[in-house]
Amino acid sequence: MPDLSLKIGDHNFKVTCQAGEEKILESAAHLLNAEAQKLLNSNGRMLENIMLLMTGLMLADQIIHLNEKLAKKIASSTSREEIIEGNGSKDSMDPQNLSELLKRLSRLAVRAESIAETFEKNKN
Repeated sequence: MPDLSLKIGDHNFKVTCQAGEEKILESAAHLLNAEAQKLLNSNGRMLENIMLLMTGLMLADQIIHLNEKLAKKIASSTSREEIIEGNGSKDSMDPQNLSELLKRLSRLAVRAESIAETFEKNKN
């Protein structure tokens, strides 16, 4: 199994993943790092576990809002074609892209929890 070195916020992590998952894990770490940087820019240096918790919560909040937005879009559409076509509005969402984003964010949240667990085990 490949080992990866990931930087999230001001912290470096070594994690192991399944062969072939490296790019997904690196993409997930990039998203986590982007959120962590927002926290660090507004709050300064943070403990690793607090930073990971807050970053995970911020991403979970985004997932919740995307799920709500998708549910409203589906509820207001009378047919699958309207969902896909977006009723011709400029700000319409492509459900296939949104669905893929939601899947990726969900995988990211699961992986973030796994990284936090690994970190906590290695810490002790």
